[in-house]
Amino acid sequence: MMNQMKMDRRMLAICFGFGLKAPYITIPVAYGAIFQGIVRDSVNDAGLNIGLDLVWKNYLDCRTFYVIWFSLWINILFKK
Repeated sequence: MMNQMKMDRRMLAICFGFGLKAPYITIPVAYGAIFQGIVRDSVNDAGLNIGLDLVWKNYLDCRTFYVIWFSLWINILFKK
């Protein structure tokens, strides 16, 4: 089916990876709240007391770099 649609499997893998990770890393709802709660608890156990609001604000920077990385890979791998 992918051959008939002329879909590149690498592009699909990158898009799935981005689509699955980006929301729960940056948005503190559902799985994102669980993930960010684990990060907060780990940092608090290490001796630095932070709140959940600080965790998601810092992950916005990670998301920005993730979007840049995603864009670069799409442009580098699939330039025609």
